[in-house]
Amino acid sequence: MLLFVLRTLGRVSSGRGIAVRMSMVARVLGGLSLLASGCSSAAEQRAIEPSPSAGGTYMEAGGARPLVPAMGGSPGSSPAFGGRGSGGPPSSAALGGQPSASGGAPQMVGGSTGGGGASSGGSSLGGSPSSGGAASTPPSEFTCTLVQGILATAEWYNEGFEKADGQSWGVTDSRWELRGVHEGMVELWADPNDPIWSEPITSPCASSASNPDRVIFVGLNWDYKTVEEWKPPLEKVVANLKAKFSNLRQVELATFVRAPGNMGCPNEDTNRLTISPGQDQAIAELAASSQGFVLASPRFEAKACSDYNLPPHPSPEAAPIWAKMIADYYEPAR
Repeated sequence: MLLFVLRTLGRVSSGRGIAVRMSMVARVLGGLSLLASGCSSAAEQRAIEPSPSAGGTYMEAGGARPLVPAMGGSPGSSPAFGGRGSGGPPSSAALGGQPSASGGAPQMVGGSTGGGGASSGGSSLGGSPSSGGAASTPPSEFTCTLVQGILATAEWYNEGFEKADGQSWGVTDSRWELRGVHEGMVELWADPNDPIWSEPITSPCASSASNPDRVIFVGLNWDYKTVEEWKPPLEKVVANLKAKFSNLRQVELATFVRAPGNMGCPNEDTNRLTISPGQDQAIAELAASSQGFVLASPRFEAKACSDYNLPPHPSPEAAPIWAKMIADYYEPAR
């Protein structure tokens, strides 16, 4: 096209000829401009179309970027039921964050970040853990928190969960206490007259030890699998806690520390390593209907199958690791 312009100018021999030739050249140049504009628009249109490549990306100036789903979440993933709390933040895995107020199911905290298959709800991600129900009250606003769990709970609790002299992490010992009972099944706690309620409290709070204003309850039953099996006894436990502790302002429903990805481990009883979707769902439903009184505790995960010593009990090496993981959630190290 440029050669045509030059040849056109080369044929100019008179004033009128110059005018005619210049008019032709102007039209040619105008056409070139429109053509260039059309190509640019087509290129821009292609630039915002999603790429069909695996992993979901779209192309724009500066390179490929993740294809963000319209309803939130990560590419190629399905949201946890109820949402981290909208599935929650993460909210979750840089430990130490506070639960979200979105009312969905909490994401998993800890665990490995690859392999192991899908978990039953939530995801093992980085970020701050979230919880179902309303947002948690900051730890400093509770006078006394009772952790009421099983023997496996006591095994990590007693390995540095409460901050000792010279320790850089851990919860404030004067505000936390423990009641850990071996085989402390949920149906026993559901009975207000069962002798289990007389089990002693260890490391009592400095104030209101017999009347805590928060309880973190770890439910256990080897046979329950469905929401219909789990929800009634958990409801009774919450009612009993309210009746027994007049100061109570908040209850967290928790589970034992599950295997990575909530999947089974080689040569171990999967039932003692994993939490059923029914238990997680029952906890989430109770939290969602409680107007903030009940929260779903984060779904804490072991780092590896080797963390266990006869599941769900932690090995001596893993117990302090679990203690720090959980303490860092409730009271981040400063």
